[in-house]
Amino acid sequence: MISSKLVKLYYDKFLPKELDIFGLKFYPSLNDDFGISWRMENPNDLSYNVEVLKGYLEDKVTDFMKLTGYDTGYDMHRKQREKLSQFNHKPLFYLNENDEKEIKKQSDTIKVIDFNNFKFPVKIKKITFQPGYDWIRMEVYFIIENLHIKRKDSKGKIWLQKLDKDESKSLINNHLYLNDDFQQDYMYTLMQPVTNVIWDIPTVVNTDYVFIEIHYGFYYPDGEHAS
Repeated sequence: MISSKLVKLYYDKFLPKELDIFGLKFYPSLNDDFGISWRMENPNDLSYNVEVLKGYLEDKVTDFMKLTGYDTGYDMHRKQREKLSQFNHKPLFYLNENDEKEIKKQSDTIKVIDFNNFKFPVKIKKITFQPGYDWIRMEVYFIIENLHIKRKDSKGKIWLQKLDKDESKSLINNHLYLNDDFQQDYMYTLMQPVTNVIWDIPTVVNTDYVFIEIHYGFYYPDGEHAS
């Protein structure tokens, strides 16, 4: 553990009394137990993810440890870094109006799923984000109206057969949800216009601290779950 003397040195000499992280303003205070708490101001109404911001604050501790000759192994001083980077801002995840509009704009460009023998139009009703310790869960709600499966006749001509609700549910459950290529490759490629928006916001996503998990569900226009 870092001694109280070194913590005082870190606070008095190493930390700026106003820290700027991509336009967000942070102000430290030294606690009675020689922990350091941070207060944030957001004068420019920027989007942010508290878990990513904690990563930046903990990096300041790591930089100080290197200067003082401490082992900076991730596990060895994790508790110490957390104690010197206390940040309990609410809400934990925030998107400003401009970023929300850009996400909506990009999600509107996603209009069809064409995977293996399946092809059907979709509309994204909404996208939600849930932050975790080292991930962001992106939940995508797709509306589908007409699900088709590609068929081939005896002459090799391909045509689309429209499926009813029961057939749709069966095929979605058995051939999409259980298909690793669909879940791990196709869906991430399909949603790239949206994830690119998030990746471009350094106060929301940084690959050193978090990654994006995509989850999704298919629904009919009447709200019934299609799986």
